[in-house]
Amino acid sequence: MMVIGLPGLRVTRRGCVRINYLIAVSRFKHGEHMNRKMAPVVILGIGAVAIAALLYSRSGPEKRPVVEPAQRVTGITVKTVTVVPRITAYGDVMPDRTWTAVAQVPGQIIWKSPKLKSGQFVEEGEELLRIDEREFTLAITKSAANRDKIRARLTELETDMTNVAGQIDLLRQAVEYNEKELDRQINLYESKAVSASMVEQQRIIVLEQQRSLATLRSNFDAMPSQIAYQKAELAAAEAAIEQAELDLEYTVFRAPFKGRIDEATVEERQYIPIGQTLFKLDSTAEAEIRLGVSPLRLAMVAGVQLEKIIQALVERR
Repeated sequence: MMVIGLPGLRVTRRGCVRINYLIAVSRFKHGEHMNRKMAPVVILGIGAVAIAALLYSRSGPEKRPVVEPAQRVTGITVKTVTVVPRITAYGDVMPDRTWTAVAQVPGQIIWKSPKLKSGQFVEEGEELLRIDEREFTLAITKSAANRDKIRARLTELETDMTNVAGQIDLLRQAVEYNEKELDRQINLYESKAVSASMVEQQRIIVLEQQRSLATLRSNFDAMPSQIAYQKAELAAAEAAIEQAELDLEYTVFRAPFKGRIDEATVEERQYIPIGQTLFKLDSTAEAEIRLGVSPLRLAMVAGVQLEKIIQALVERR
């Protein structure tokens, strides 16, 4: 005979279940033995009862409030003081104006100022460099002589035109007279008062005068175009004089403003072509310094909101 006891259950504070199994095993008396086939069934039944008891008595984990650990800090008393905000930055100093002297006429440098050196300061209007001007002086003289010759030719044409006009008027009157005389000679010839040779002689006179009149009129008609051509030549000669005078001015270099010589690359007696850079001049009136300062640091110093600075930068772009 086998005696089996039900398990004992006890719930702890942490929600765990402790199972005490009390199993009494009978002893074999008087030659009786336990039926071994029933042992697995009994064990499974005990396990099912224990699992059911655990599920019934299960509870959630214990909740505790979260308490942050205290931190030890040190405090000081801050006094209000007046400070001047500063920013340390580095940048390049740039002049507000820079003038580059470039050769506009070719020639040899015949004079160079002692101040035309890098780092030297010069005044406004001070002469710094001079190119040989003889070629341009000769060009002015030659163009002026050509201009005077054209003017004389133009005056001559205008005078000839006036004279030819007078000759045409006189010859026209002579032709009209001789034509009338020819008509009279023809009438006399028809009346047998004159010979045929006299009529032919008068006819020849009329034809020669008509030919001369046509030549004069042709020359007179060509004179306006000749006068216009000479006037164009005169304008070209005067333009050549102006160009030569302008080239003469290009031979002298003066400082357009007060400044400092930045770079000088030429020497005296050196031949320079058109377009060559001679020197550079930086103005000393004002200067610009470009610093690499972020908008955030600028706002901290100026006391301006960062949004306003960024908006200003965006609008400037």
